[in-house]
Amino acid sequence: MRSHRRFGLEEHRDSKLEPSITSGTGKSHFAEGLAQAAIEKDLRVAWFTLETLSAAIGKSKVDGATARTGAWIFRADLIVVDGIGLLPFGEDAAEAFYRIIEAAYERHSIAVTSDMPPTVRRH
Repeated sequence: MRSHRRFGLEEHRDSKLEPSITSGTGKSHFAEGLAQAAIEKDLRVAWFTLETLSAAIGKSKVDGATARTGAWIFRADLIVVDGIGLLPFGEDAAEAFYRIIEAAYERHSIAVTSDMPPTVRRH
């Protein structure tokens, strides 16, 4: 995609991009650029914060529409979850995030932004 080439990154279908960037350096803007490039190539993008993802999954549980919500999310070619760790999150949010990552693994492109180092775990 054009967006990440500007940052000196190569495009590889089966690789993952894991820049280690501190707070305030443009991770969300980078993810927006990836999403925009995907949209310009007529791909579908689903954009969430952990809070909106958790709310969507929680609402679907109440409505009995979990399968329909999951199908809606997975119609996207790129799933973006932005800003993990900015706010404390509960068990429901953590479970929603885990379920999305687990279901999308090796099937969909996923972009996740976070200020938390990979070694930090919050409960």
